[in-house]
Amino acid sequence: MSWDDLMHEIYVRQSIEAGLNDSGAGRVKDVAEVRSKFGLES
Repeated sequence: MSWDDLMHEIYVRQSIEAGLNDSGAGRVKDVAEVRSKFGLES
């Protein structure tokens, strides 16, 4: 494993942990709401 690979693994893990913390704290949006905001089809 290279240094770049290790840094990527750390970044991914931190991103996932941050998302789980947001979810646990109720800081989430419904998929339909996000799609509507960006003009995407449901």
